[in-house]
Amino acid sequence: MRKMITVIAAIFLAMNMASAGFAAVKKATSATKSTAAKTIKGKIVSIDTANKQITVQEDSTATNFTIKVSASELSSLTNKEGQRVQVTLKSGTSDQAQSIKVFTTKKKKK
Repeated sequence: MRKMITVIAAIFLAMNMASAGFAAVKKATSATKSTAAKTIKGKIVSIDTANKQITVQEDSTATNFTIKVSASELSSLTNKEGQRVQVTLKSGTSDQAQSIKVFTTKKKKK
């Protein structure tokens, strides 16, 4: 009887240690994913030159993102409201632009 209780206790201990190990691996993986750079594709809804920010409406979710941009990027975006862009955010941030690519619209031939 004592042997059986010891075996059952050993099994529960092993299962407990294994589940804690899996939880640690999962936590580390989710932390790694959150620091990856995010790319937002959409159109510029508004440009705030005073605060050096633009608001982009993402195509896939129609969610508005307010993004901080540098002065040089801001000057290239003047009068570009409604223009389609691809904004790559800096790693580990949710609102700072690393790069901005402006898409040109092709005129249709008649």
